This record gives sequence, structure tokens and C-alpha cells, in this order.
Amino acid sequence: MSLRSLKDDVTIRGQVGRYWRDRGEAKVYGNRPVMETIMEGDTLFMSADTLYSREAKGARTASMIFAYPNVKIFKSDLQGKADSLSYNRTDSLMHLNRKPVLWTEQSQLVSDTVHIQLRNKTIDRMYMYSNAFISSEDSLKNYNQVKGRNMTAFFQEGDIKRVNVDGNGESLYFALEGIRL
Repeated sequence: MSLRSLKDDVTIRGQVGRYWRDRGEAKVYGNRPVMETIMEGDTLFMSADTLYSREAKGARTASMIFAYPNVKIFKSDLQGKADSLSYNRTDSLMHLNRKPVLWTEQSQLVSDTVHIQLRNKTIDRMYMYSNAFISSEDSLKNYNQVKGRNMTAFFQEGDIKRVNVDGNGESLYFALEGIRL
């Protein structure tokens, strides 16, 4: 079974699907349904045991996608997993709940809850709440680590450019000597 939203360029595939046109809601489950959408020329895939979509009804409601449980997301520059996810398509804000783990290039990001703010269909900021931890591999296979109560990661062209640590910040960093020619 396949559901497609031409307006949002989203396709959801699964074993069982229900669509309530009058309510603007769809639910897909069975055999690990998968949602795919194009973001900046790259495809974002999301799977979970259940995918649920709700279209906006007027100016006071948001267009939402909910995924639960056992969420997995994959994009060429971002992979991750969480217990549940909600994506506000109107505000471009994604919430990953219950111990999400994300991987970007050489970094692993872990926290109790993560909120991802998208801008122009690419990650702009990532808010990590409670027990935030980032580990990054350097060129010599050392693992630089930063941890704190909460963190905000700022992205530029898909790469982490800066991280603000709020509360109990700790860092383990391996300094590298310059290369001599």
C-alpha cells in the first residue's frame, strides 16, 4: 500500500493504511512502514512501527507527522534512531523522544530529547536536552567528547560549526600537533 502527498512531496509505504479525507489524517502500519521525502536533492527516509500524518486545518493547527515506536531515520548526511518522533511540517521542527541517537559525518550525538530545527529543508540547529553528549572522531582516530546538561549545535551546510553547552560542561579533547613539511 502506498500513500502520496503531492503538495508536500511525501510518500508513505506500508502493509496497512487508512486515510480519512474529511479529517485530513492518514495512518500506516504493519511490516515497518517507510516515509520518504526529498530534501535539498537528497532523500530522507523514516521508518517506525506506525506512521501517522495530520494535515493542517486552518491557521491555528500545524501539519504534523508522528512516528512511533522504534523510529529510524536515514539521509546521506544524517542517520538516527529514537523511540518516537514528531515532525511539525508547518514550523520545520522535529522532536525525537526517549534517548535518541544521531550520527552526522564523524559525530555521534546522544541526549534524552532532541529537537531539530530545519531551514530550507536542511538542519539549521539541534537542541539537545538532558544528558547531552557529542563524540567526534579526528584524523588520528581519537574521539573528542563534549558533555553537558543541555546543548545547542549550530549547523552550516550540513556540518556542525559550533556547539553551546549549558550546564555542567565537560570536554575531552586530543590536541594535534602541526604537520611539518
